[in-house]
Amino acid sequence: DNPNVTTTNQGVDEAEIARQIEQLKDDNPQNRERAIAALAGLVKSLSALPPLIEALQHEDRRVRTGVASALHDYGTLLGFLGIPKDRIPLAAFSTLLQALKDEDAIVRRSAVYIIAELKNLDIEAAQTVDTALIPALQDKDELVRIRAADALGEIAVPPATRPAVKAAIPALIQALRDEGRGNRRGALQALRMMGEEAKAAVPAIIEIFNDKNSANIRGDAADTLRSMGAEAKAAIPVLMEALKEENIELRAKATFALVKLGVTAEAFVPILVEALQNNSQILRTT
Repeated sequence: DNPNVTTTNQGVDEAEIARQIEQLKDDNPQNRERAIAALAGLVKSLSALPPLIEALQHEDRRVRTGVASALHDYGTLLGFLGIPKDRIPLAAFSTLLQALKDEDAIVRRSAVYIIAELKNLDIEAAQTVDTALIPALQDKDELVRIRAADALGEIAVPPATRPAVKAAIPALIQALRDEGRGNRRGALQALRMMGEEAKAAVPAIIEIFNDKNSANIRGDAADTLRSMGAEAKAAIPVLMEALKEENIELRAKATFALVKLGVTAEAFVPILVEALQNNSQILRTT
């Protein structure tokens, strides 16, 4: 090897990446689409991520959106398998956070998708990400909002060591009232990760649990209330009522939540007796 030559992305043809990025400036949309497809193929190698991330800051809007499309399409179709934080240089990491403010939604989506997949974050990096993600919870693009909430909930660093994450609670409570089911589910996941720290969200979570039109996420709401332990005692009446419903999974989640909230076995007896006398065969047999 030539000692005067250094490579930062071993195993990746950087010249090919640069050539395809240049193609994104082409006036012919078909050529740009081919370049996006080529870049999406290259990103299968983690070592290709840094130069592509850096291109999210390119002065040419066509380059930014083209690279973002390649990153986003690959992440959506195949899923990232988790990106070790040490594979993203500091400059590229800063670019990712800056891309959350880009004027184009596709760039913001790609940035938040990659951020959500970063693993091995230390406390300092986690707090930096928390601070950057909080505004994204109120992004005008629904997919950005959903993934930002997911990302907050997936960061492995304990919330007790992340003071910045507490500032996200008001935005997450607002997200619980979002019409998009995915955004509410992501917000519930993030709040569940915070546990007792997110006790201010209990009334909004109870609203979701009480809403029969939110059937697909009522179980998530029960799990989040469970994570808050004694701080969610206000939810005991609605959780007890849920034990009378026919949905087996929901009843199970409500039961687990009630036990975590401190409800004793004796308190379940009247509900069980009532269920045995119910006209519903499903309720009686389960």
